[in-house]
Amino acid sequence: MKKTLALALALILALGALASCGGSSALGDAVSYLNSLYKDEAVSTPTDYDVVGKILIGEQSFTVTWTADSDIVAIKESAAAGFYTVDVPAKNDAEAAYVLTATITDASGKTETLSFNRSVPVVDTTAIVSAPEEGAAYKFQLIHAGLGKTLYATHNLQDNKFIKTTDIAKDAPDFFAEKDGDGYKFYTTISGKKMYVTASLAPKDGGGFSKVLNYSEAGSTWTYKAETNAWFTTIDGGEYVVGTYGSYNTFCISEASYITAENTGKTQFPGGLIAKDAAESAVVENNVVIYSTPKEIVDAAYALADGGILSGGESYTLTGVISAVDTPYSEQYGNVTVTIVVDNMTDKPIMCYRLKGEGAAAIKVGDTITVTGSLKNYKGTIEFDAGCTLG
Repeated sequence: MKKTLALALALILALGALASCGGSSALGDAVSYLNSLYKDEAVSTPTDYDVVGKILIGEQSFTVTWTADSDIVAIKESAAAGFYTVDVPAKNDAEAAYVLTATITDASGKTETLSFNRSVPVVDTTAIVSAPEEGAAYKFQLIHAGLGKTLYATHNLQDNKFIKTTDIAKDAPDFFAEKDGDGYKFYTTISGKKMYVTASLAPKDGGGFSKVLNYSEAGSTWTYKAETNAWFTTIDGGEYVVGTYGSYNTFCISEASYITAENTGKTQFPGGLIAKDAAESAVVENNVVIYSTPKEIVDAAYALADGGILSGGESYTLTGVISAVDTPYSEQYGNVTVTIVVDNMTDKPIMCYRLKGEGAAAIKVGDTITVTGSLKNYKGTIEFDAGCTLG
């Protein structure tokens, strides 16, 4: 099963509004705009996605046609007017790189080209299940394009609020489904007891609530929506989707409004059921490089493209001197954001975003600390991601 990721047409029309307020309408502006649309998009493309076929700048119209240098993907007309669909195979046994090239043409026939490096990861969506059978064994999985991994739910929990994952299907427990009204309940067996996947909201001290996904004897009822290839549940009148987002590697829930046809599989990674045999027989190639010395780690982190995650989200540990306290310690959330310098590499500081751990409240500029977590490039800032720990 594949899904189509379409850019909102409003994005294209918005440029026309900007240009009419005094911007240039040259072919070069159309090229720059197209580049701004796609330069920061994820390299990994596990599902079909749409690309624009027309750009409006002021009163000028530019056509955009697309080609790929590999027959692993196909360019087709989209069901959405003014777009093309890049058709990605539903099953792919080995990662395959391709170059997607746009040709932008103005009214006089003058053209410019723009290319983007993309790849199709190891993926098999042919076995994804939208109507599970009672008694059949499944794996509870999500395809995380940001990490370049397919993850499977385990019995283990993080802070009793999120379900931990493994990237080895055979290490993951079996899940089953029970019909419940118009939806399904998902369960697994933990210590000989049937335990259901359960979404809930937990009140926080000082107001607000935490979004929780764990196991209980009652369970939540989930319904499938094909447009986002995702499962939804309702809590206190609000709708939530199961999966993960950003660089996180646990199953959690988020508001249904966060997942759209445009970002599903790119920044929001929905979870679902896949046939057990298909998951365990899938060919998985792990080409992730693991760095060892502090210099190698920092240099590799600084070589990441915007949005990149070092070694597919593997955890790293670095020791450094605090050069700045970017955000003071929060009693409410129990974290602090600081910047450290590792091995006197003052030109390559590392931000430790929402750092937690014993002693986090007392650290200050000049202290030497050790931090563990995943490293990423967030809009040009090289940082340990939220969830990094002290000590």
